[in-house]
Amino acid sequence: MSDLSYSCILFDLDGTVIDTVADCACAINRTMEIFSFPKHTNDEVRSYLNNGARMLIRRAMPEKEAANEKLVDEVLSTYIGIYRGCCTVDSKVYDGVMEMLEQLSSHGAKLGIVTNKPDVQTKIMIPHYFGDLFGYFEGNSDKAPVKPDARRVDMALEVLGKKRIDTFFVGDSAVDVQTAKNADIPSVGVAWGFAGVAAFAENVPTRIVYSASEIVQIAKKGF
Repeated sequence: MSDLSYSCILFDLDGTVIDTVADCACAINRTMEIFSFPKHTNDEVRSYLNNGARMLIRRAMPEKEAANEKLVDEVLSTYIGIYRGCCTVDSKVYDGVMEMLEQLSSHGAKLGIVTNKPDVQTKIMIPHYFGDLFGYFEGNSDKAPVKPDARRVDMALEVLGKKRIDTFFVGDSAVDVQTAKNADIPSVGVAWGFAGVAAFAENVPTRIVYSASEIVQIAKKGF
């Protein structure tokens, strides 16, 4: 039995619970090298994230080549294969996140990951970093549309056995805020994400937090 005001918390992955930039950039640059395209800095790769792997690849490719859908398919497939082998090398859980998740779990919260990262990497990373803390974790696939589609929230809630009224969404980008809005649930924006607070300039979350412990307090006491 949960004593929480919100007993279900859904999280984005990249930039929210894990800093994945170093491994993403490594895989991107190995891929770019294979296709003789220019490489990118970690900061550039960080700016390309949050809209799914296909958009990441489009942004990383030269503009002219990115207009060739068949080539995008080939580059994307290469990237996914490379990233699968290095997605847990240098990625790090953000400070306070593990403690926050453990506290929520101890209070009976159901936890889920809803990410635009390819599902193959999501299925590797979540057990590797978090064990069994998350009852649901699914990335983008043929059966899981890209956020901000509200169906992503409903897919998670069906597995977790929860309702929208029980739930809020935590993320680091405007895409995450819009996902929550589309699902008609509150949103929490994390200030430590890839773009910082500036990510929410045009799509404002219900609340912005500056430490992971604040998420526990929202779950306990509400907004």
